[in-house]
Amino acid sequence: MTFSREGTDLTNDEIWERAVTLASRPYQEIIFVDSTEDEPVFMALIPELSGCMTHGDTVEEARELIREVKAEFIYFLLEDGLPVPEPRLLGSYTCVDMSDFSVLENETAPVSSWQFAG
Repeated sequence: MTFSREGTDLTNDEIWERAVTLASRPYQEIIFVDSTEDEPVFMALIPELSGCMTHGDTVEEARELIREVKAEFIYFLLEDGLPVPEPRLLGSYTCVDMSDFSVLENETAPVSSWQFAG
């Protein structure tokens, strides 16, 4: 996949190349549907990179965007001199249907309310 830096503050070529290389490692991608709005939104995140997330109108768009965001996220970790976490799982992604996931604040949901597809 080719990453673009247009419209970003990613100006250090050496750090960018390293970030792209590190982003190509097999990080797990989790994609789930947020249907709390009128139109469902596909949320995507990388569990190993805390805070690395994005969204798209389709699963495909969310997957493409999370891969771009992952490289940018790693770039800023490197630029700030922070460690880049290793991938925990072999490359894969998981789609989670959250349509029946409703939990009151400060309660936990039973595991059975999560439906995984991959």
